[in-house]
Amino acid sequence: MTTTSEKLDECAICCEESTKLYQCCSNEADRFCDVCWSKTISSIIKNGKIGLLLTGKLDCDFCHQSIQCNRLPEEIQIRINNILSTIPKIKNPKSIEEFNYSYNNSNELRHCLTNEKFIFLTQRHYNLLGSCIDTYIQSLMKSDQWNYEEIWLPIKDESTNDHHDQVNIFTSNDFKENENGCLILIQGSGVVRPGQWARSCCINESLDIGSMFPYMAKAKEHNLSVIILNPNQTSYVVEKTIDTEDTTSINKDEIVVGENTSSTHDKQDTAVINTTSTDKEVNSTNEQISTANEDKDNKEENSDHNNIVSFYLSSDPLPRPLTQKISNLSTSREHVLYVYDHIIAQSPAKKFYVVAHSAGGDCLMYLLRKRQDNILSKLAKIAFTDSVHSLLPFDSNEIKHFLKFNAIHFVASDEPMGTSIEYVYDFSQRPACQEVSAGHPKHEYTSGHSVQGVFDFFFPSDKQAKAHSRELRKTDRELVRDRHRLETEEQRIINEIRKNASTGNKKAVEILAKQLVKVRNQKAQSFQASGQIQGLATQNTMMASNIRMANAMQATAKTMAKMNKVMNPAQMSKITQQFTQEHTKLGIKEEMMGETLDAAFGEEGDSEEEDAIVNQVLDEIGISMNEKIAVAPRVPAAASGMVSNRRQVHDEDAEIERMLANLKS
Repeated sequence: MTTTSEKLDECAICCEESTKLYQCCSNEADRFCDVCWSKTISSIIKNGKIGLLLTGKLDCDFCHQSIQCNRLPEEIQIRINNILSTIPKIKNPKSIEEFNYSYNNSNELRHCLTNEKFIFLTQRHYNLLGSCIDTYIQSLMKSDQWNYEEIWLPIKDESTNDHHDQVNIFTSNDFKENENGCLILIQGSGVVRPGQWARSCCINESLDIGSMFPYMAKAKEHNLSVIILNPNQTSYVVEKTIDTEDTTSINKDEIVVGENTSSTHDKQDTAVINTTSTDKEVNSTNEQISTANEDKDNKEENSDHNNIVSFYLSSDPLPRPLTQKISNLSTSREHVLYVYDHIIAQSPAKKFYVVAHSAGGDCLMYLLRKRQDNILSKLAKIAFTDSVHSLLPFDSNEIKHFLKFNAIHFVASDEPMGTSIEYVYDFSQRPACQEVSAGHPKHEYTSGHSVQGVFDFFFPSDKQAKAHSRELRKTDRELVRDRHRLETEEQRIINEIRKNASTGNKKAVEILAKQLVKVRNQKAQSFQASGQIQGLATQNTMMASNIRMANAMQATAKTMAKMNKVMNPAQMSKITQQFTQEHTKLGIKEEMMGETLDAAFGEEGDSEEEDAIVNQVLDEIGISMNEKIAVAPRVPAAASGMVSNRRQVHDEDAEIERMLANLKS
């Protein structure tokens, strides 16, 4: 309710007088101005308490009564309505557009109407939006822009569209042919799915920080194939939910149905869908997003709007589904091992480059221990990003040696990216490899901020070339500054020479002249050095361009080889001859059809009638032409005589020339 009066009242917060104050509850003693209310709402949004405000559970700091939204200023109510527009109209949304969000050209999640950043309402709302972002990112990976292939595991003997008991991974379209190298990406634990490093970064920052797209782009730039694992999705959900009221009496271990009890559920007519894992930032109960009772949810699309809003603003966890472990992929370690044995080991790549984030580092170490003899021969470099990994006492010397010289760990730190980090470890916790700063202090941001550092470590030649170019540019700038100083000194000496010459001081003029010559020689040498440096920089750029061109030619050669395998010259020649024959036959048939139609539809006497019409037209034209010729101007008789005389003279000259030619012969 808005309170207005002729007299000035004081705001309970800023104590400034105003004629327009707003009260948030039934207590009229505490009223605030619109500026203070705007700051208060912004603070509520920043602290993630807007959901409590919308549900009437947020108390005022002054009167400790619940804040009523309908009493707030009109501008704030409009803002709250825009926030409410991020609640979908159904309980089982499939796309981020249903939340009124979309990604802009900078890959940032923004409100479709206000262009504001994401505003946290409740964990339920956040989780459902996150599931839609999973779908969005994977759809981008399969789009024409990236053209990645989706592979379902475990591999089945017969192809099927039913993937309810499988988990998906992704590979680049050149994974089976690229011999240059392969980039293996392993994300950490939690709800993140293929294509993501951190869901929170994809929502609150951008896809450039939270997704794997920058790594995919860098891999393409260096002519590497890519495989993206999915170690978190180790189970699938059976469509039989447990109400939240009953979960307190059920042991957590009973929620997961073992493989031996799967026959019981096979007898039930239940649909099966993929599940999400538990995010380490939130309670495991809130993490598992249920898509059970989908038919029931779809029937409620047209239900009362208040029920939908209450559903998304509820602080209660979603119903917990019964889950069953995926065969041969029941743990993250099993997943990585299975993918290596059945997919990665079949790659023709000569070198493997691995990026492992968080718990992905532990999975990678497990793979190294289990497949040491097979993988170390191809493994080129490893980059850990704030990873959970360590050396064990029984690890082989080969693994220890490899990690020491061919691995790097980008840890969360405030230091600039690439700065060496020295930690004090116990003997059992000493670092397995070199540790440097990722350029950001938060764990979930490390992968997104260390992209350039990772590939500089993978390909040090690129890093050296960039450092060399940077050093050359720095030296050239210093030479330019030196020349400016020399030019200033040259002008000063010239002025001194003029001054002394005007006073007749010849000796001083001679000394200054020698100094001027030296300064000009130094300036000439500076120009020469600058030219040499620019030449080196150009040569460095050309070398880098040649390397990129060689990589591009290599990829093009492989593509051409594939095309040559597909193309059959003999078959193409046969097809061309067949086309020529058929084209000739078609022309002959068209001509025959035309003659036949003319004969069929033509009548006797038509040709005579046609000739008569043509003659009539020509006669009319002839008459017209004759009329025009009759009135045309005529050549005068005198002029006609002159023309005839000229012709006679010309004939006589020709006769004389002919006679001379005969005499000469």
